[in-house]
Amino acid sequence: MKRLSQIFPPFNLLLTSISIWMTISFTKDKECEGFIEGIESVFIVFLFIVFLIYTFVKSLTLYDKTKDRNSFLTLFVPLVAIFSILTVNKTKEIILNKMTILYATNSIAPQTKFIRLLNDNSYLLNKPEIEWVCYDRGSYKKNADTIILQSSTKINKQEILILIDNKLFAYKDNKLDIYNYYVIQNMTDSNTSEKKKVTTITQTFEETQDSLRKRLIKSKPNENLKLSILQELYIRGLVNQVNDKIIFNLPFDLHGLDCGAPDCYSTDISFEISSNEPVQFPKTINFNLFEHGCIDQEISTKGVFNLVEESSEYINYFSKKLKSNLIIKKDGQVYYYPHGKTNTISVKTLNKMFENYEFEKENVIVPYRLTIMEKNEYQSFIEI
Repeated sequence: MKRLSQIFPPFNLLLTSISIWMTISFTKDKECEGFIEGIESVFIVFLFIVFLIYTFVKSLTLYDKTKDRNSFLTLFVPLVAIFSILTVNKTKEIILNKMTILYATNSIAPQTKFIRLLNDNSYLLNKPEIEWVCYDRGSYKKNADTIILQSSTKINKQEILILIDNKLFAYKDNKLDIYNYYVIQNMTDSNTSEKKKVTTITQTFEETQDSLRKRLIKSKPNENLKLSILQELYIRGLVNQVNDKIIFNLPFDLHGLDCGAPDCYSTDISFEISSNEPVQFPKTINFNLFEHGCIDQEISTKGVFNLVEESSEYINYFSKKLKSNLIIKKDGQVYYYPHGKTNTISVKTLNKMFENYEFEKENVIVPYRLTIMEKNEYQSFIEI
């Protein structure tokens, strides 16, 4: 008993306790790590080193006196603690890498912010903040190019990611965040189960928008509309097919050429045509016009459009009653032009008027446009 009290004095029991404390602290999965956790880790390591040095010196002194190798038994627990920390963390890292089927780093903070999708349908997402790093864990569901993250650390917390060109874009507030996304570094091939490094080319804004547009077109089911000059209106939600009718809802909220912001009032034109394959535009169309917003009196009227021009690039309708033209172009330009003339305006004439800056003159009626067609950010139109 005396020898045991020499070998395991109360001071050494403190070292054992600190060793166990350090092992648990350095191997457990933490939800968040910040300044306080950093101070705690430094404090534990400091205590551990102090007690370890003291114990080693005491053991060495005791050995010199007794020549008993049991004098060094007190160093066993702290050495096991160090070995356990290194082994457990390395094993966890190996297992995590083996289970990872997709690893992506954040475009803004690639060194500190990442996401892992694991083969057991769980995920690990770290989110560094100013003073701490938090780890979000949970399960995920993948459907085509859509990944839904369901957090287990935050109640009712769900995130949606859209995979486009080896990038994961967050989908929130009904649109994609194209400025803060995850770039896939490696992922497991679903056919060979081999992990492959992914090369992602940095894209310009225009290239990103082109990728989003392709994804948007792919997500739309109506091939007939996608193959027509109505494609751009269709993917932006202005044209849809309901049963055997193609429905048009065109809110013209830009009544000038000075800016791209919508006016406080809108001239809405709506009508429908029969659905045919390919899309065919009738000779006449009955339409409704509703003008509302910050105007003295709302205007609601009906009219008839007559087809005056048609090509593979555009259609041009004229309303004799309202003395106006509706022009829809394949490239997405849509105009309602209430010029007030008794005869129609051709597309060629309209183009020339734009080229000659005639609409920038004072007291000139300009063609109405749609804000939604002036937008070049396709993330606004992607729906889940």
